[in-house]
Amino acid sequence: MLALAAQLGLDFDVKRAASHGVDGATILPADRPAALFQVFEGPEGARRLLETAETFLEATDFVFDQVLRSRQVDELQIVRVDAGRSEVVWEHRPDQQTPTPNATTCRRSSATP
Repeated sequence: MLALAAQLGLDFDVKRAASHGVDGATILPADRPAALFQVFEGPEGARRLLETAETFLEATDFVFDQVLRSRQVDELQIVRVDAGRSEVVWEHRPDQQTPTPNATTCRRSSATP
């Protein structure tokens, strides 16, 4: 379930909930901005924004359908931006044979409901 929530951009931050003494998930304020997923091309320091999506699934669809299918690319990253924090959740480098999710995403996706 946590993997699906992460793909849809939902925030089930169990660690944050546990630190506040809440079992399970935490209820977030309604006025909190939604997380966004940004697709960047290029190496660190020379990155350019290609797309901003509301969900991880929309961001990966853009990467595979609009970018990787049509041309050779430098480094690609999908970055989740949430409440002022950002984390790379997926990346591709030309020296990799296949694009791979970030280790954090791998741990999330291996969770079972």
